[in-house]
Amino acid sequence: MKISRRKENALVFFRNLAMAATVVGIVSVLVFLTQGWRLDEKFEVQQTGLVQFNSSISNSIAEIDKNKLPEGTPTKMLIKPGSHEFSIWKKGYQTWWRRADVKIGEILWLNYARLVPKKLNEKSFLNILNLKSAQVSPDKKKIFAISEDNNGEADFWLIDISSNELKISKVNFSSDIFKRNYQNTESARQANFYKIAENLQFSKASNDNKKALLSFKNGEKNEWLILNFENPDESINLTQKFHIDFSKIIPSNDELTKLIGISGSDLREINLSNSTISAAILSDVVDFELYDKENIVYVEKKTTSNDFLVGLRKNDKNIEIAKNIKKQPKVAIGRYYRESYVYVGQDSKINIYKSASWTEKMRLSKTLDLKFSPDQLKLNGESRILVAKSGKNIYSYDIETRNEYQFSVSNEGDIKWLDDFILGDFEGERMVIYDFDGMNKQVLSGAISNLPFTLSNDNKYIYSFIKNESGGFSINRLNMTTEN
Repeated sequence: MKISRRKENALVFFRNLAMAATVVGIVSVLVFLTQGWRLDEKFEVQQTGLVQFNSSISNSIAEIDKNKLPEGTPTKMLIKPGSHEFSIWKKGYQTWWRRADVKIGEILWLNYARLVPKKLNEKSFLNILNLKSAQVSPDKKKIFAISEDNNGEADFWLIDISSNELKISKVNFSSDIFKRNYQNTESARQANFYKIAENLQFSKASNDNKKALLSFKNGEKNEWLILNFENPDESINLTQKFHIDFSKIIPSNDELTKLIGISGSDLREINLSNSTISAAILSDVVDFELYDKENIVYVEKKTTSNDFLVGLRKNDKNIEIAKNIKKQPKVAIGRYYRESYVYVGQDSKINIYKSASWTEKMRLSKTLDLKFSPDQLKLNGESRILVAKSGKNIYSYDIETRNEYQFSVSNEGDIKWLDDFILGDFEGERMVIYDFDGMNKQVLSGAISNLPFTLSNDNKYIYSFIKNESGGFSINRLNMTTEN
């Protein structure tokens, strides 16, 4: 009995030992793999990096150092660290190319290649006389537009671009929400001294394609409107309704029923669901930006010292980020991979502050040194790419790779994103696109620089506005595939 029990205990011990060794071995192999270690073709151990490829045209050919990968996009490959040449192409399309560094144990995301057909196929639709401004809906299925009639009054249009056959419908709004402060002369009235269409500018469209937020220059005063294109009678002049002037307003929900604005130097919340406006939630505010509907980065100007302070507000709590700033800074706010970021730009530097959550104290993590003083800061849709602009100078920073890029474009207008990684620009009356780092420049379709452009909802077309032969404006559609 004693010998049998000893054998049984020994078997249990060695069985447990084997199981533990197996688990340790598996964990070690997984750690080995996640750290990028692999056996190469000579059975030598090497650390590698992973490259992920994808493109706007599926099943395109990806190459590393001119060697084709066995599978079409989307695809991936483990390769040795260092500088490599990457390209993605397909018959009938221009080749997308770049050189980039692969780092040990890290992923290089090349999943944003937008291929452009070698032969551009364009088609124009509609004729809108004297078009003044337009706004694309968030889902890229509708365009809100404003034109001017012979009397200087505004005509409003809703353009449906969700199908191959574009549709346009006129929308009539009550003139009461456009009451103007005429000069007290009959000649001024007859001359339409304050033209509506000339002074209306789109700011934001609702996610349901029904409403749009606009600003309206009414004499010396800036008024704000929410126009309901589905139910025009429900449109609102916010300035008239609340008898308060706002210099800036940003919606804080998708339906445009909650907004945040600067009134004088006070930051206030507007709730259209119950027709209320808050007392000042912050004072001495000169600028602010909003992220994810409730996270506010604000700039205060201290009345005692004229210095500026940048802070973050969430859930009625204010967190100071930077102070004693001598010149009003530009700010941007976003969150990327479990890190919250605030960007503060002044002169030729941008300070990056970050924390794990919006309620924690932010620390200075990096200072970017530009060769110019930016007048614009803008993040892409996923808050990975920061772009700064001054005139024709562009600076971009990739949080993922920590790489910086500087290049020049042709147009001095606002920063415009075609998608999360592609910037739109203009050369003459043609649209131009670049990758966020200035690579892969492509001259595309006709376009007017002061009017919007957009990818279609299915990513198949690019829509822009052009001047037509009759002197009016048409929508131009560029097919971004080789399909008819």
